[in-house]
Amino acid sequence: GLRMLEKVKVPILGIVENMSGFTCPSCGEVTHIFHQGGASKIATTLGVAFLGAVPLDPAIVDSGDSGVPLVVVAPDSPAARAYGVIADTLTGDIAPAPGVQIPFDWHLDTGAGKPEAVTPQPAIATDRPLALDFDATGLKIRWSEQTQTIDPRDLRLACNCAACRDEISRKRLLNPAQVPADVVPTRIWSVGNYAIGVAFSDGHASGIYPLGALRAIETTQAEDV
Repeated sequence: GLRMLEKVKVPILGIVENMSGFTCPSCGEVTHIFHQGGASKIATTLGVAFLGAVPLDPAIVDSGDSGVPLVVVAPDSPAARAYGVIADTLTGDIAPAPGVQIPFDWHLDTGAGKPEAVTPQPAIATDRPLALDFDATGLKIRWSEQTQTIDPRDLRLACNCAACRDEISRKRLLNPAQVPADVVPTRIWSVGNYAIGVAFSDGHASGIYPLGALRAIETTQAEDV
């Protein structure tokens, strides 16, 4: 699961061990009915932080149903203390990933929602765009090391959604002759941390372009930043 999240660029803050022992509702004693230390070992193996362990406690369910946090209802319970440790670990300064801030929903006809450009950081390689723009030459994507310009029609033809390419055989379904020469994107939005969605003037709106796939599209112009 963690490797899948890494693939789609979801930031991994760490691992929490859930149901780490059972908290007796009568005496509050924690009994380890499962093996201990599994999440800590996984975190070490995968190279991510181990944030803490939350015991199995009926009070967690009750507080969730009532809408009052466990840390308010029973602040001294083992589970509440575990949540406190995790929160303390996560409240340190976490630097945002370099790149345009997400989410965004950019309507090119009005300019509304256009993501603000980020200052390039040549010393830090990033696979996220630092800026997006569009003009008569095409869609301009500024990466840390270059500015890529993609012809609008090339972008449309590169769509790999189920309407444009068979999901099993990967055979191209889109007929290039049916794509107008003057097709342009009308809306661009963020899809998680790993892709952008693009709607086009020909009515096509189901295209999702992973950032790595965008970089692989042949550029009409590449300039050093």
